[in-house]
Amino acid sequence: MSTNFWAGAELLRIATSESYAQARTSNVLISSVSSLTADKAKTVYASSKAAVDSLVRSASRELEGHRVNSILPGCVDTPLTRGIGESANLDDVVAGHLLGMGSTGQVSQAVMFLLSDDSIGMNGCNFVVDGGYSS
Repeated sequence: MSTNFWAGAELLRIATSESYAQARTSNVLISSVSSLTADKAKTVYASSKAAVDSLVRSASRELEGHRVNSILPGCVDTPLTRGIGESANLDDVVAGHLLGMGSTGQVSQAVMFLLSDDSIGMNGCNFVVDGGYSS
């Protein structure tokens, strides 16, 4: 919970405080598609990410003048996930992503969109970027 929930909650508190924030800011937290799915051995992780989803919805109503959204990525191709593949069956995980494993570019493009004025009407939303894993 310390990393997955409280770190994001504290950053959101600081970023929207009078000392730092301008009116009408956009804030994006990173959750996980695990908050929507039930996978073995991920109970605490999934629960902490579900807490982030709830934080986004609640904070979006409480922080007037600030938009709060989140991205829920599926498995993303990084050196860490490639390393996991050596000790776990990463092929099974990738097979569950109908459009293949995600990339850091896909996640960052979603974040950039939510930070932009093009998403001005979006607030309190949790956006899934998971290559079809949760479908």
